[in-house]
Amino acid sequence: MIRAFYALATVITALLALALYVAKTEAQSAQQRIAQLQNGITGELAQIAQLENELAYMERPERLKALAQAHLQLRPLTPEQDMSFALLDATPVDQTEGRLNGEGAAGKAGR
Repeated sequence: MIRAFYALATVITALLALALYVAKTEAQSAQQRIAQLQNGITGELAQIAQLENELAYMERPERLKALAQAHLQLRPLTPEQDMSFALLDATPVDQTEGRLNGEGAAGKAGR
């Protein structure tokens, strides 16, 4: 009876040791996975910060103004170009082509 008890205790101890080994191994692999994810998050946050800085640079009003002047030849409106709604109602519109005074983008571009 005592031999059976010792044999059973030995088997139980071996199973518990095996379970402890498996749990420890799984915990280590989980910790490694967590470390990898944290490194990935850190990298992504750094990339987000870099992109936000680049966006702030790209949206600077001075830069956009210089690009618009260089590539679009945009200038501020002159008083002659400003219209009130009252004048707009009195301006004849070509209904067939939807242009003011019979001129469109092509007519103005040719000038």
